[in-house]
Amino acid sequence: MGILAAAVMLPGVAGAAPKPRVPALTAKAAPSPIVFGQSTVVSGRLSRTTKDGGQTIQLQSDPFPYGVFDAGRTTLTAANGNYSFGSVRPDRNTLYRVHEATGALLTSATVLVGVRLSVTFFVSDSTPRRGQRIHFSGSVRPPHGGKLVRIQRRDARGVFRTVATTRTVNPAGTTFSRYSKFLRIFRDGVYQVRVSAADADHYSGVSRTRFLNVP
Repeated sequence: MGILAAAVMLPGVAGAAPKPRVPALTAKAAPSPIVFGQSTVVSGRLSRTTKDGGQTIQLQSDPFPYGVFDAGRTTLTAANGNYSFGSVRPDRNTLYRVHEATGALLTSATVLVGVRLSVTFFVSDSTPRRGQRIHFSGSVRPPHGGKLVRIQRRDARGVFRTVATTRTVNPAGTTFSRYSKFLRIFRDGVYQVRVSAADADHYSGVSRTRFLNVP
């Protein structure tokens, strides 16, 4: 009987006492990175030794250049401990974390939400004659004056290669930057525009593609 009693106490054997849960608070952000003007969702789960549901969770943010977390809005956990903050819209690269305002006072690890520059792309004529000069132009938000703009064309292998460059300028009284470039077009092609941020507050931005059809 002594041998059987000892066996019952061994880890992993049916009837052993369950291990106590270690309190934890997780956080993730998706999507990330986002394009300037878009939003992300910060979500996760609270796991405590007692009640998980109905606990107050606070979202905290620390935008570039980083250093201080500011208190934001709050929400309550669901019965299983899950929580979610929707429509989180940073205007620059930002660190986020969440804090449990009740009970164990847990704080999650930080998550980075990167913000790409928003780049628009227009052409003066999408069906140019062979050799015609076409105006490539667009805007960049938020404003980043003096940044390198790469006009790129997709090659036969599907890789975008830079065919021309220019720089962004900040028109007076606007909340965006502009770029402009004239190119002669001799054959069909798929083009895009890439703007390099070259700083730590935003990621580089890429426009949508445009197809130029040379009849």
